[in-house]
Amino acid sequence: MERNNKYPQPIKTYSVFLNGESAKPEKARVSLMPFNRHWPGYQRKTEQTEVVDFYSFDISKECPVQVRIVADFDFKEVVIRPLSYGYRPFVNGREVIFTITKPGQCVAEFDGHIGALTFFADGPELPIDLSVRSGNRVLYYGPGEHDIGVVELEDNTTVYVARGATVYGEFRAEDKKNITVAGRGIIDHSKAQPEQVEGHFIDPPRPSPLVLQYCANVTVRDVTFRDPCFLCVRPICCENVEIDNIKVIGCWRYNSDGIDPINCVHGRIHNCFVRSFDDSLCLKGVCSMFKEQLTHNGKAYDTMEDVIYENCVVWNDWGIALEVGLDIYGKEMKNCAFRNIDVIHSTLAVMDLRNVDNAFVHDIVFEDIRVEYEQFNQRPIEQDTEETVYPIEEKSDYMARLIQGDIFYIECYSAFKEERSKIHNITFRNIGVTAPGMPPSSLKGFSEEYDMRNISIHHLTLNGKPVRSAEDANIEIGPFVNHVTIDGITVGKT
Repeated sequence: MERNNKYPQPIKTYSVFLNGESAKPEKARVSLMPFNRHWPGYQRKTEQTEVVDFYSFDISKECPVQVRIVADFDFKEVVIRPLSYGYRPFVNGREVIFTITKPGQCVAEFDGHIGALTFFADGPELPIDLSVRSGNRVLYYGPGEHDIGVVELEDNTTVYVARGATVYGEFRAEDKKNITVAGRGIIDHSKAQPEQVEGHFIDPPRPSPLVLQYCANVTVRDVTFRDPCFLCVRPICCENVEIDNIKVIGCWRYNSDGIDPINCVHGRIHNCFVRSFDDSLCLKGVCSMFKEQLTHNGKAYDTMEDVIYENCVVWNDWGIALEVGLDIYGKEMKNCAFRNIDVIHSTLAVMDLRNVDNAFVHDIVFEDIRVEYEQFNQRPIEQDTEETVYPIEEKSDYMARLIQGDIFYIECYSAFKEERSKIHNITFRNIGVTAPGMPPSSLKGFSEEYDMRNISIHHLTLNGKPVRSAEDANIEIGPFVNHVTIDGITVGKT
Protein backbone atom coordinates (compact mmCIF):
# COMPACT_ATOMS: atom_id res chain seq x y z
CA MET A 1 0.00 0.00 0.00
CA GLU A 2 1.53 3.29 -1.11
CA ARG A 3 0.92 6.64 0.59
CA ASN A 4 0.66 10.16 -0.76
CA ASN A 5 1.16 13.21 1.43
CA LYS A 6 -2.10 12.69 3.34
CA TYR A 7 -3.96 9.45 2.78
CA PRO A 8 -3.20 5.82 1.99
CA GLN A 9 -3.88 5.10 -1.66
CA PRO A 10 -4.45 1.36 -2.07
CA ILE A 11 -3.40 -0.22 -5.30
CA LYS A 12 -5.36 -3.37 -6.09
CA THR A 13 -5.56 -4.56 -9.66
CA TYR A 14 -7.19 -7.65 -11.08
CA SER A 15 -7.78 -9.66 -14.21
CA VAL A 16 -11.42 -10.71 -14.49
CA PHE A 17 -12.88 -13.44 -16.70
CA LEU A 18 -16.61 -14.03 -17.25
CA ASN A 19 -17.38 -17.54 -18.47
CA GLY A 20 -13.76 -17.84 -19.51
CA GLU A 21 -13.65 -14.62 -21.53
CA SER A 22 -11.47 -11.70 -20.46
CA ALA A 23 -13.76 -8.87 -19.31
CA LYS A 24 -13.04 -5.17 -19.63
CA PRO A 25 -14.24 -3.11 -16.67
CA GLU A 26 -15.94 0.24 -16.49
CA LYS A 27 -14.45 2.67 -13.96
CA ALA A 28 -16.07 4.73 -11.22
CA ARG A 29 -14.67 7.12 -8.64
CA VAL A 30 -15.96 6.35 -5.14
CA SER A 31 -15.27 7.56 -1.63
CA LEU A 32 -12.22 6.14 0.11
CA MET A 33 -13.09 7.35 3.61
CA PRO A 34 -16.12 8.72 5.54
CA PHE A 35 -14.77 12.29 5.61
CA ASN A 36 -17.11 15.20 4.96
CA ARG A 37 -17.71 18.91 5.52
CA HIS A 38 -20.60 20.32 7.55
CA TRP A 39 -23.52 21.45 5.36
CA PRO A 40 -23.52 23.58 3.20
CA GLY A 41 -19.97 22.33 2.81
CA TYR A 42 -17.27 22.35 0.15
CA GLN A 43 -16.61 19.97 -2.67
CA ARG A 44 -14.52 17.00 -1.66
CA LYS A 45 -11.01 16.45 -2.95
CA THR A 46 -10.19 13.51 -5.18
CA GLU A 47 -7.45 12.45 -2.77
CA GLN A 48 -10.33 11.31 -0.52
CA THR A 49 -11.46 8.88 -3.22
CA GLU A 50 -10.41 5.82 -5.16
CA VAL A 51 -11.23 4.51 -8.63
CA VAL A 52 -12.86 1.07 -8.72
CA ASP A 53 -13.90 -1.38 -11.44
CA PHE A 54 -17.41 -2.56 -12.22
CA TYR A 55 -18.71 -5.05 -14.75
CA SER A 56 -22.12 -5.13 -16.46
CA PHE A 57 -23.35 -8.16 -18.37
CA ASP A 58 -26.44 -10.19 -19.24
CA ILE A 59 -27.45 -13.36 -17.46
CA SER A 60 -30.30 -15.88 -17.65
CA LYS A 61 -31.46 -18.75 -15.47
CA GLU A 62 -30.30 -21.16 -18.13
CA CYS A 63 -26.81 -19.60 -18.41
CA PRO A 64 -25.21 -18.64 -15.09
CA VAL A 65 -21.98 -16.66 -15.24
CA GLN A 66 -18.76 -18.00 -13.76
CA VAL A 67 -16.56 -15.21 -12.44
CA ARG A 68 -12.82 -15.84 -12.28
CA ILE A 69 -10.67 -13.17 -10.65
CA VAL A 70 -6.87 -13.18 -10.62
CA ALA A 71 -5.45 -10.61 -8.20
CA ASP A 72 -1.99 -9.14 -8.59
CA PHE A 73 -1.51 -9.07 -4.81
CA ASP A 74 -1.67 -11.50 -1.92
CA PHE A 75 -4.77 -11.47 0.25
CA LYS A 76 -6.08 -13.32 3.28
CA GLU A 77 -9.82 -13.20 2.75
CA VAL A 78 -12.36 -12.63 0.01
CA VAL A 79 -16.04 -11.93 0.73
CA ILE A 80 -18.87 -11.80 -1.80
CA ARG A 81 -21.67 -9.46 -0.71
CA PRO A 82 -24.58 -9.51 -0.15
CA LEU A 83 -24.01 -12.49 2.09
CA SER A 84 -27.65 -13.49 1.59
CA TYR A 85 -26.87 -14.50 -2.02
CA GLY A 86 -24.82 -17.39 -0.68
CA TYR A 87 -22.01 -16.98 -3.22
CA ARG A 88 -19.07 -18.83 -1.70
CA PRO A 89 -15.81 -18.28 -3.57
CA PHE A 90 -13.27 -20.96 -4.34
CA VAL A 91 -9.81 -19.55 -3.56
CA ASN A 92 -6.55 -20.90 -4.92
CA GLY A 93 -3.62 -18.60 -4.19
CA ARG A 94 -4.40 -15.31 -5.92
CA GLU A 95 -7.23 -16.83 -7.96
CA VAL A 96 -10.90 -16.59 -6.92
CA ILE A 97 -13.82 -18.31 -8.65
CA PHE A 98 -17.53 -18.03 -7.92
CA THR A 99 -20.71 -18.32 -9.97
CA ILE A 100 -23.44 -15.73 -10.32
CA THR A 101 -26.65 -17.69 -10.73
CA LYS A 102 -29.33 -15.01 -11.03
CA PRO A 103 -29.87 -11.38 -12.01
CA GLY A 104 -28.75 -8.92 -9.36
CA GLN A 105 -25.76 -7.00 -8.10
CA CYS A 106 -22.88 -8.22 -5.96
CA VAL A 107 -19.49 -7.08 -4.74
CA ALA A 108 -16.22 -8.97 -4.28
CA GLU A 109 -14.05 -7.62 -1.45
CA PHE A 110 -10.44 -8.59 -0.85
CA ASP A 111 -9.26 -7.99 2.74
CA GLY A 112 -11.90 -5.32 3.26
CA HIS A 113 -14.03 -3.10 1.08
CA ILE A 114 -11.28 -0.89 -0.39
CA GLY A 115 -10.62 -1.78 -4.01
CA ALA A 116 -13.78 -3.88 -4.27
CA LEU A 117 -15.08 -5.20 -7.59
CA THR A 118 -18.77 -4.71 -8.42
CA PHE A 119 -20.81 -6.94 -10.74
CA PHE A 120 -24.13 -5.96 -12.36
CA ALA A 121 -25.86 -9.06 -13.75
CA ASP A 122 -28.88 -8.06 -15.85
CA GLY A 123 -31.71 -10.47 -16.60
CA PRO A 124 -33.63 -10.54 -19.89
CA GLU A 125 -34.37 -7.03 -21.09
CA LEU A 126 -38.01 -6.04 -21.15
CA PRO A 127 -39.19 -4.91 -24.60
CA ILE A 128 -38.96 -1.18 -25.29
CA ASP A 129 -40.96 0.40 -28.11
CA LEU A 130 -38.40 2.44 -30.07
CA SER A 131 -40.68 3.10 -33.01
CA VAL A 132 -41.63 6.70 -33.66
CA ARG A 133 -45.39 6.71 -33.78
CA SER A 134 -47.81 9.62 -33.81
CA GLY A 135 -47.10 11.73 -30.74
CA ASN A 136 -44.14 9.61 -29.59
CA ARG A 137 -40.53 10.76 -29.43
CA VAL A 138 -37.46 8.50 -29.18
CA LEU A 139 -33.98 9.63 -28.15
CA TYR A 140 -31.64 6.75 -28.99
CA TYR A 141 -27.98 6.68 -27.90
CA GLY A 142 -26.03 3.81 -29.42
CA PRO A 143 -22.64 2.40 -28.37
CA GLY A 144 -19.98 5.08 -28.00
CA GLU A 145 -19.75 8.42 -26.22
CA HIS A 146 -22.38 11.18 -26.42
CA ASP A 147 -21.96 14.63 -24.86
CA ILE A 148 -25.51 15.98 -24.68
CA GLY A 149 -25.43 18.78 -22.12
CA VAL A 150 -28.97 19.29 -20.73
CA VAL A 151 -31.94 17.67 -22.49
CA GLU A 152 -35.50 18.75 -21.66
CA LEU A 153 -37.91 15.87 -22.15
CA GLU A 154 -41.40 16.24 -23.61
CA ASP A 155 -44.57 14.18 -23.20
CA ASN A 156 -44.45 10.62 -24.55
CA THR A 157 -40.65 10.48 -24.77
CA THR A 158 -38.46 7.37 -24.60
CA VAL A 159 -34.76 7.80 -23.88
CA TYR A 160 -32.81 4.64 -24.72
CA VAL A 161 -29.15 4.28 -23.75
CA ALA A 162 -27.83 1.10 -25.35
CA ARG A 163 -25.26 -1.13 -23.71
CA GLY A 164 -21.84 0.23 -24.63
CA ALA A 165 -23.08 3.82 -24.68
CA THR A 166 -21.92 6.52 -22.29
CA VAL A 167 -24.08 9.63 -22.26
CA TYR A 168 -22.50 12.67 -20.60
CA GLY A 169 -25.16 15.08 -19.43
CA GLU A 170 -28.51 15.29 -17.72
CA PHE A 171 -32.19 14.84 -18.47
CA ARG A 172 -34.96 17.03 -17.06
CA ALA A 173 -38.73 17.16 -17.34
CA GLU A 174 -41.44 19.30 -15.78
CA ASP A 175 -45.21 18.92 -16.12
CA LYS A 176 -44.73 15.98 -18.49
CA LYS A 177 -46.28 12.51 -18.74
CA ASN A 178 -45.41 9.11 -20.18
CA ILE A 179 -41.62 9.29 -19.94
CA THR A 180 -39.31 6.28 -20.17
CA VAL A 181 -35.55 6.25 -19.57
CA ALA A 182 -34.14 2.79 -20.30
CA GLY A 183 -31.26 0.78 -21.71
CA ARG A 184 -28.13 -0.82 -20.32
CA GLY A 185 -25.66 1.95 -20.97
CA ILE A 186 -24.31 4.66 -18.67
CA ILE A 187 -25.54 8.18 -17.94
CA ASP A 188 -22.52 10.05 -16.61
CA HIS A 189 -22.79 13.42 -14.87
CA SER A 190 -19.09 14.17 -14.46
CA LYS A 191 -19.09 16.89 -17.14
CA ALA A 192 -21.44 19.19 -15.24
CA GLN A 193 -20.19 22.76 -15.27
CA PRO A 194 -17.34 23.46 -12.79
CA GLU A 195 -19.32 26.16 -11.01
CA GLN A 196 -21.99 23.54 -10.28
CA VAL A 197 -19.70 21.11 -8.50
CA GLU A 198 -16.92 23.18 -6.93
CA GLY A 199 -16.60 25.69 -4.14
CA HIS A 200 -18.98 26.54 -1.34
CA PHE A 201 -22.50 25.15 -1.56
CA ILE A 202 -24.99 27.69 -0.28
CA ASP A 203 -27.62 27.05 -2.96
CA PRO A 204 -28.80 23.40 -2.81
CA PRO A 205 -30.73 23.04 -6.09
CA ARG A 206 -27.72 21.84 -8.03
CA PRO A 207 -28.33 19.74 -11.13
CA SER A 208 -28.75 15.98 -11.20
CA PRO A 209 -28.43 13.48 -14.06
CA LEU A 210 -32.19 12.87 -13.91
CA VAL A 211 -34.72 15.38 -12.50
CA LEU A 212 -38.45 14.89 -13.02
CA GLN A 213 -40.81 17.48 -11.55
CA TYR A 214 -44.64 17.31 -11.50
CA CYS A 215 -44.54 14.38 -13.94
CA ALA A 216 -46.82 11.36 -14.25
CA ASN A 217 -46.34 7.83 -15.55
CA VAL A 218 -42.55 7.61 -15.44
CA THR A 219 -40.39 4.51 -15.99
CA VAL A 220 -36.63 4.41 -15.37
CA ARG A 221 -35.12 1.01 -16.09
CA ASP A 222 -31.75 -0.76 -16.33
CA VAL A 223 -29.53 2.32 -16.76
CA THR A 224 -26.31 2.82 -14.80
CA PHE A 225 -25.90 6.35 -13.38
CA ARG A 226 -22.34 7.46 -12.66
CA ASP A 227 -20.73 10.41 -10.89
CA PRO A 228 -23.68 12.68 -10.02
CA CYS A 229 -22.70 16.07 -8.65
CA PHE A 230 -25.78 16.16 -6.38
CA LEU A 231 -28.76 13.90 -5.70
CA CYS A 232 -28.67 11.36 -8.51
CA VAL A 233 -32.25 10.40 -9.42
CA ARG A 234 -34.83 12.99 -8.30
CA PRO A 235 -38.56 12.50 -8.95
CA ILE A 236 -40.13 15.61 -7.35
CA CYS A 237 -43.89 15.72 -6.77
CA CYS A 238 -44.46 12.96 -9.34
CA GLU A 239 -47.17 10.32 -9.65
CA ASN A 240 -46.91 6.71 -10.82
CA VAL A 241 -43.13 6.26 -10.93
CA GLU A 242 -41.38 2.93 -11.53
CA ILE A 243 -37.61 2.66 -11.12
CA ASP A 244 -36.37 -0.84 -11.91
CA ASN A 245 -32.88 -2.36 -11.99
CA ILE A 246 -30.96 0.90 -12.15
CA LYS A 247 -27.44 1.07 -10.81
CA VAL A 248 -26.00 4.15 -9.08
CA ILE A 249 -22.23 4.20 -8.61
CA GLY A 250 -19.47 6.76 -8.58
CA CYS A 251 -21.06 8.95 -5.92
CA TRP A 252 -18.14 10.61 -4.19
CA ARG A 253 -19.01 14.30 -4.36
CA TYR A 254 -20.48 16.33 -1.54
CA ASN A 255 -24.24 15.64 -1.15
CA SER A 256 -24.29 12.89 -3.79
CA ASP A 257 -27.41 10.90 -2.85
CA GLY A 258 -28.77 7.85 -4.64
CA ILE A 259 -32.53 7.71 -5.33
CA ASP A 260 -34.61 10.47 -3.70
CA PRO A 261 -38.34 10.65 -4.47
CA ILE A 262 -39.72 13.86 -2.99
CA ASN A 263 -43.43 14.11 -2.12
CA CYS A 264 -44.34 11.51 -4.73
CA VAL A 265 -47.37 9.21 -4.75
CA HIS A 266 -47.52 5.65 -6.08
CA GLY A 267 -43.88 4.78 -6.63
CA ARG A 268 -42.09 1.44 -7.00
CA ILE A 269 -38.30 1.34 -6.78
CA HIS A 270 -37.03 -2.21 -7.06
CA ASN A 271 -34.11 -4.43 -8.04
CA CYS A 272 -31.69 -1.49 -7.82
CA PHE A 273 -28.10 -1.08 -6.65
CA VAL A 274 -26.96 2.14 -4.99
CA ARG A 275 -23.48 2.96 -3.78
CA SER A 276 -23.71 6.56 -2.65
CA PHE A 277 -21.57 8.85 -0.56
CA ASP A 278 -24.48 10.66 1.02
CA ASP A 279 -27.91 9.14 1.62
CA SER A 280 -28.80 6.11 -0.48
CA LEU A 281 -32.52 5.23 -0.65
CA CYS A 282 -34.55 8.17 0.65
CA LEU A 283 -38.14 9.22 1.19
CA LYS A 284 -38.14 13.01 1.35
CA GLY A 285 -40.61 15.83 1.61
CA VAL A 286 -39.93 19.20 0.14
CA CYS A 287 -37.18 21.17 1.88
CA SER A 288 -38.72 24.13 3.72
CA MET A 289 -36.36 26.48 1.84
CA PHE A 290 -38.36 25.60 -1.30
CA LYS A 291 -41.84 25.26 0.18
CA GLU A 292 -43.32 27.06 -2.81
CA GLN A 293 -42.92 23.72 -4.62
CA LEU A 294 -45.83 22.34 -2.60
CA THR A 295 -48.33 24.12 -4.83
CA HIS A 296 -48.09 24.02 -8.60
CA ASN A 297 -50.69 24.98 -11.19
CA GLY A 298 -53.29 25.17 -8.46
CA LYS A 299 -52.61 21.64 -7.17
CA ALA A 300 -51.16 20.69 -3.79
CA TYR A 301 -48.12 18.39 -3.70
CA ASP A 302 -47.82 18.09 0.05
CA THR A 303 -47.97 14.31 0.57
CA MET A 304 -45.69 11.33 0.09
CA GLU A 305 -47.77 8.15 -0.12
CA ASP A 306 -47.44 4.58 -1.36
CA VAL A 307 -43.78 4.68 -2.34
CA ILE A 308 -42.07 1.31 -1.92
CA TYR A 309 -38.41 0.29 -2.13
CA GLU A 310 -37.96 -3.46 -2.74
CA ASN A 311 -35.24 -5.97 -3.59
CA CYS A 312 -32.32 -3.54 -3.56
CA VAL A 313 -28.63 -3.65 -2.59
CA VAL A 314 -27.21 -0.62 -0.78
CA TRP A 315 -23.67 0.51 0.00
CA ASN A 316 -23.47 3.79 1.88
CA ASP A 317 -20.12 5.57 2.28
CA TRP A 318 -21.08 8.48 4.56
CA GLY A 319 -24.75 9.15 5.22
CA ILE A 320 -27.90 7.10 5.71
CA ALA A 321 -28.67 3.84 3.91
CA LEU A 322 -32.51 3.82 4.21
CA GLU A 323 -33.84 7.24 5.14
CA VAL A 324 -37.12 8.98 5.87
CA GLY A 325 -36.23 12.69 6.00
CA LEU A 326 -34.38 14.90 6.66
CA ASP A 327 -36.50 17.30 4.59
CA ILE A 328 -40.16 16.74 5.51
CA TYR A 329 -42.03 19.96 4.84
CA GLY A 330 -45.63 19.29 3.85
CA LYS A 331 -48.76 17.60 5.12
CA GLU A 332 -47.85 13.96 5.67
CA MET A 333 -45.73 11.01 4.67
CA LYS A 334 -47.61 7.72 4.96
CA ASN A 335 -48.01 4.12 3.82
CA CYS A 336 -44.48 3.71 2.50
CA ALA A 337 -42.04 0.83 2.91
CA PHE A 338 -38.52 -0.54 2.53
CA ARG A 339 -38.68 -4.31 1.85
CA ASN A 340 -36.21 -7.09 1.13
CA ILE A 341 -33.08 -4.97 1.07
CA ASP A 342 -29.43 -5.88 1.66
CA VAL A 343 -27.37 -3.11 3.24
CA ILE A 344 -23.80 -4.27 2.72
CA HIS A 345 -22.11 -1.16 4.16
CA SER A 346 -23.46 1.80 6.10
CA THR A 347 -21.88 4.70 7.92
CA LEU A 348 -24.06 7.07 9.98
CA ALA A 349 -27.22 4.97 10.24
CA VAL A 350 -28.95 2.12 8.44
CA MET A 351 -32.68 2.80 9.02
CA ASP A 352 -33.38 6.40 9.83
CA LEU A 353 -36.45 8.56 10.50
CA ARG A 354 -35.68 12.22 11.18
CA ASN A 355 -38.43 14.84 11.16
CA VAL A 356 -37.25 18.43 11.28
CA ASP A 357 -40.43 19.99 9.91
CA ASN A 358 -44.21 19.85 9.94
CA ALA A 359 -45.26 16.76 7.96
CA PHE A 360 -46.84 13.92 9.93
CA VAL A 361 -44.81 10.74 9.33
CA HIS A 362 -46.80 7.57 9.96
CA ASP A 363 -47.34 3.98 8.88
CA ILE A 364 -43.85 3.29 7.55
CA VAL A 365 -42.54 -0.29 7.33
CA PHE A 366 -38.98 -1.63 7.24
CA GLU A 367 -39.27 -5.35 6.46
CA ASP A 368 -36.82 -8.12 5.59
CA ILE A 369 -33.76 -5.89 5.92
CA ARG A 370 -30.38 -7.62 6.09
CA VAL A 371 -27.50 -5.52 7.42
CA GLU A 372 -23.81 -6.38 7.20
CA TYR A 373 -20.98 -4.88 9.24
CA GLU A 374 -17.27 -5.41 8.77
CA GLN A 375 -15.07 -6.43 11.68
CA PHE A 376 -13.72 -2.88 11.84
CA ASN A 377 -15.74 0.06 10.50
CA GLN A 378 -14.15 3.48 10.03
CA ARG A 379 -16.04 6.21 11.88
CA PRO A 380 -17.46 9.24 10.03
CA ILE A 381 -15.50 12.42 10.69
CA GLU A 382 -16.27 16.02 9.73
CA GLN A 383 -13.39 17.82 8.11
CA ASP A 384 -12.90 21.12 9.93
CA THR A 385 -10.33 22.68 7.60
CA GLU A 386 -8.52 21.93 4.36
CA GLU A 387 -5.54 20.84 6.43
CA THR A 388 -7.45 18.31 8.53
CA VAL A 389 -6.32 14.75 7.82
CA TYR A 390 -8.65 11.79 8.20
CA PRO A 391 -7.61 9.80 11.32
CA ILE A 392 -7.57 6.19 10.16
CA GLU A 393 -8.09 3.64 12.94
CA GLU A 394 -6.63 0.22 12.33
CA LYS A 395 -9.11 -1.43 14.74
CA SER A 396 -12.02 0.94 15.08
CA ASP A 397 -14.88 -0.03 17.40
CA TYR A 398 -17.32 2.25 15.57
CA MET A 399 -20.65 0.88 14.30
CA ALA A 400 -23.32 2.76 12.36
CA ARG A 401 -26.62 3.06 14.18
CA LEU A 402 -29.01 0.33 13.16
CA ILE A 403 -32.20 2.31 13.88
CA GLN A 404 -32.30 6.05 14.40
CA GLY A 405 -35.44 8.08 15.03
CA ASP A 406 -35.47 11.73 15.97
CA ILE A 407 -37.69 14.81 15.89
CA PHE A 408 -35.71 18.01 16.23
CA TYR A 409 -35.05 21.54 15.08
CA ILE A 410 -32.24 22.38 12.70
CA GLU A 411 -31.74 25.97 11.69
CA CYS A 412 -30.91 25.49 8.02
CA TYR A 413 -33.86 23.13 7.36
CA SER A 414 -36.74 23.71 9.77
CA ALA A 415 -39.42 26.20 8.73
CA PHE A 416 -40.54 26.81 12.33
CA LYS A 417 -38.51 26.85 15.51
CA GLU A 418 -41.18 25.52 17.88
CA GLU A 419 -43.59 23.69 15.58
CA ARG A 420 -42.68 20.14 14.59
CA SER A 421 -44.74 17.11 13.77
CA LYS A 422 -44.97 13.46 14.82
CA ILE A 423 -43.60 10.05 13.88
CA HIS A 424 -46.18 7.31 14.58
CA ASN A 425 -46.81 3.67 13.71
CA ILE A 426 -43.39 2.53 12.50
CA THR A 427 -42.74 -1.18 12.01
CA PHE A 428 -39.39 -2.95 11.84
CA ARG A 429 -39.94 -6.60 10.87
CA ASN A 430 -37.40 -9.35 10.14
CA ILE A 431 -34.25 -7.30 10.62
CA GLY A 432 -31.17 -9.51 10.36
CA VAL A 433 -27.81 -8.13 11.50
CA THR A 434 -24.48 -9.76 10.73
CA ALA A 435 -21.88 -8.03 12.89
CA PRO A 436 -19.25 -8.54 15.59
CA GLY A 437 -21.76 -7.12 18.11
CA MET A 438 -25.14 -5.44 18.26
CA PRO A 439 -24.92 -1.93 16.78
CA PRO A 440 -26.55 0.90 18.72
CA SER A 441 -30.03 2.33 18.05
CA SER A 442 -31.79 5.40 19.43
CA LEU A 443 -35.25 7.01 19.46
CA LYS A 444 -36.07 10.55 20.58
CA GLY A 445 -39.12 12.79 20.28
CA PHE A 446 -39.40 16.58 20.48
CA SER A 447 -42.16 17.22 23.03
CA GLU A 448 -45.32 15.66 24.45
CA GLU A 449 -47.20 17.01 21.44
CA TYR A 450 -44.58 16.12 18.83
CA ASP A 451 -43.65 12.60 19.83
CA MET A 452 -42.59 9.23 18.48
CA ARG A 453 -45.26 6.61 19.14
CA ASN A 454 -46.09 2.97 18.41
CA ILE A 455 -42.67 1.73 17.32
CA SER A 456 -42.80 -2.04 16.77
CA ILE A 457 -39.79 -4.30 16.33
CA HIS A 458 -40.48 -7.90 15.29
CA HIS A 459 -37.90 -10.64 14.84
CA LEU A 460 -34.64 -8.75 15.18
CA THR A 461 -31.65 -11.08 15.00
CA LEU A 462 -27.90 -10.77 15.53
CA ASN A 463 -25.91 -13.38 13.63
CA GLY A 464 -29.05 -15.49 13.40
CA LYS A 465 -29.93 -15.34 17.12
CA PRO A 466 -33.15 -13.59 18.26
CA VAL A 467 -32.89 -10.30 20.15
CA ARG A 468 -35.85 -9.73 22.47
CA SER A 469 -34.99 -6.96 24.94
CA ALA A 470 -34.08 -3.29 24.71
CA GLU A 471 -30.79 -4.04 26.43
CA ASP A 472 -29.84 -6.80 24.00
CA ALA A 473 -31.03 -4.63 21.10
CA ASN A 474 -28.69 -1.88 22.35
CA ILE A 475 -31.49 0.64 21.86
CA GLU A 476 -31.66 3.93 23.74
CA ILE A 477 -35.23 5.17 24.22
CA GLY A 478 -35.12 8.90 24.84
CA PRO A 479 -37.75 11.44 25.88
CA PHE A 480 -41.14 11.78 24.22
CA VAL A 481 -41.11 8.25 22.82
CA ASN A 482 -44.20 6.20 23.64
CA HIS A 483 -45.04 2.53 23.28
CA VAL A 484 -42.01 0.77 21.86
CA THR A 485 -42.38 -3.00 21.59
CA ILE A 486 -39.98 -5.81 20.79
CA ASP A 487 -41.79 -8.99 19.73
CA GLY A 488 -44.96 -7.64 21.35
CA ILE A 489 -43.37 -6.83 24.70
CA THR A 490 -43.44 -3.15 25.69
CA VAL A 491 -40.00 -1.71 26.39
CA GLY A 492 -40.90 2.01 26.23
CA LYS A 493 -43.58 4.18 27.81
CA THR A 494 -47.14 3.00 27.30
